[in-house]
Amino acid sequence: MSVHIIDAPPSLAEGSRVNPDDLAAMIEDTIKILDRVGNGLRHGRHPAGPEAERLGRVLRGIASQLEA
Repeated sequence: MSVHIIDAPPSLAEGSRVNPDDLAAMIEDTIKILDRVGNGLRHGRHPAGPEAERLGRVLRGIASQLEA
């Protein structure tokens, strides 16, 4: 009987992470979009369907990168 020590497999999460500089730029762009949407909401305007869907996708994408 023998024991073989093997290295741990590479993390799948690390392989799918976005470069931190790119993620920071994405977050800054998202803040600008949220500011525009927030100003519209203050004036009683909800974002249009396509804009709301796009913003939702962007926020979910950033959240998944932060959780990775």
